Amino acid sequence: MRGRTLLILGGAAGALALIGALKMSGDNLHGKKWDYLLPEMKHKALQLLAQAKAAGLDVMFEDGWRSPGREAQYQKQKTSELKDQYNSYHTWGAAVDIVFRSALGQPEWPDASDPRWQELGKIGKALGLEWGGDWHTFKDMAHFQLPSVSVAQLRNTYGTNYLAWLRDNGAIA
Repeated sequence: MRGRTLLILGGAAGALALIGALKMSGDNLHGKKWDYLLPEMKHKALQLLAQAKAAGLDVMFEDGWRSPGREAQYQKQKTSELKDQYNSYHTWGAAVDIVFRSALGQPEWPDASDPRWQELGKIGKALGLEWGGDWHTFKDMAHFQLPSVSVAQLRNTYGTNYLAWLRDNGAIA
């Protein structure tokens, strides 16, 4: 019931209350991976977490913004199919990974056939997010990103200003 009450509040006060409730529930909404998300992505991620929890899914924020260096590490480990670390929606703060919480409160990635992924994907898509579970060549069940925007558009919109801001704030060297 509390989650539904928070969703009804609306406005800045409601958003602050929702962030507070999610932080208290161990959702890791702090640090660079959360703080450097684009405001629209942050808002959508909060909605996704709240609605998934209201639907009975025990989910948590696992990953968001990634430095170009960290993204390059994922490429070397072959956990990312991208060839350029600046072509990641994570690098531009436009993507999050939402995962399930284990019985011990740790992040958990069930098999792609687990029906909870479909339920989570349905909620994210209803919020207007693109879901990695719908991709044809590489299924990324935990991945949600802003839709109808390309990395080229992100570069054009935020480009060197965003990278300079990240550098000035110590996020990248």
